[in-house]
Amino acid sequence: PDTECPSGSGQTVLIPSAIYNIFPKNPNVAQAAVSGVRLESYDGASQVEQVVVFSGIPAEAKTCSLGWKQGEKLDRIFIVRGSDGVSDVRQLSGFPEGKDVTYNSIKPFDNAEKNVGGIDFANWDDLDAAGHDAGGVDCAETLYFKVSLRNGDSGTKIYLGQDENNGFEISYSC
Repeated sequence: PDTECPSGSGQTVLIPSAIYNIFPKNPNVAQAAVSGVRLESYDGASQVEQVVVFSGIPAEAKTCSLGWKQGEKLDRIFIVRGSDGVSDVRQLSGFPEGKDVTYNSIKPFDNAEKNVGGIDFANWDDLDAAGHDAGGVDCAETLYFKVSLRNGDSGTKIYLGQDENNGFEISYSC
């Protein structure tokens, strides 16, 4: 169904319609959609990356921005272990519709000239509720992103439960 722009000039925030784990070292492995942010690097490489899907964005949307947030400590599961929580975010040009979501199946869509930006999860797991901007993106009715830890040698593991107060979000205005 078509989503209409809300009246007024405020920002609207959406949480992902789906999140998928993908595995660079096991590029054909597919899993069902998951309900949290999970990124891992070990053995000198990024091991668990994610594809994040946002749908239901109005065609008239402008000024789209990707970000993430963490709710109050008692209302979240947020774990960061390792030396480097910086991740890269890349906007994907499409999605493997009708196919399993794997590292290999998204490769043809990972053709952006540059990253949207970076997300630094390090040390935020010990702090109170906060919102974070990752960067502006071109608006579309459905947006797709790939998120991966930047430093494969870091031995980092990140988990953040996804709900309306925690995890990835897209904001837009009309």
